[in-house]
Amino acid sequence: MFDLSFRKFLAALGLVAACGAGALFAHESPDHRELAPGAVLARQSCVNQHDQASELDESLKGVLFVSNMDASKILHAVLQQQGEEFLKSRGLRAVADISRMPAIISRLVAVPRMREYSYSLCLIRDAESGDPWPRRPGEVLLIELDNLKVRSISSARTEAELRALLGL
Repeated sequence: MFDLSFRKFLAALGLVAACGAGALFAHESPDHRELAPGAVLARQSCVNQHDQASELDESLKGVLFVSNMDASKILHAVLQQQGEEFLKSRGLRAVADISRMPAIISRLVAVPRMREYSYSLCLIRDAESGDPWPRRPGEVLLIELDNLKVRSISSARTEAELRALLGL
């Protein structure tokens, strides 16, 4: 088997890898500017879970944004019942930042599961594109827009709160 020094080496290597991954996920650039009321969302393309491109453009009235699994579950519970037509009729787009998810998990598990959704979900896959989006653990954010200018940001921590935000 392994001698004690080799086990210590493996344990240290695991610790370094874990710390390095944590630092990678926690990284913010010094000039990081989070979206806030008054800010302008840059016009951008995004690709949904079906690899179809769409635009985040001036026609949007708002974005439902999630950046973690807890918030995603809340959003999914509400939108799975409402479907794509609900989003379109309200000028909304659902956006999920999956850039911090390990690539193998997103590719083999998460995105294939998302393909079963009854609504389109724009996916932010790289950290740089996700930088300006506000991250609030466990919260679905409704970012209201007027010609891509952020009018307000509201949050929901439960399905009931999200339904109320959406007037359901």
